[in-house]
Amino acid sequence: MTCSRYIWGSYTPVDYGCDRVRQPDVANPYMWHHFEGGIELSHMMLRHWDHTGDQSVLQAYTLPWTDAVLEFYDEHYPSCANGVS
Repeated sequence: MTCSRYIWGSYTPVDYGCDRVRQPDVANPYMWHHFEGGIELSHMMLRHWDHTGDQSVLQAYTLPWTDAVLEFYDEHYPSCANGVS
């Protein structure tokens, strides 16, 4: 199976499949844990702040978005006893 993606980052029909009966995950094993590019977008937003120093964008958009992404991973991937995910 290929690991192709559309240019704008969404799954191709080959990766996700049209008939989802008895297929809970993405068909492509390399994309199972890719959730809408949240980490990548957080990184781009933080890079924007690093480049511009724009505190209003940081407070209004970047920090709330990044907090939500971190909360998603915290809730879906709990840490082990030693604190490592």
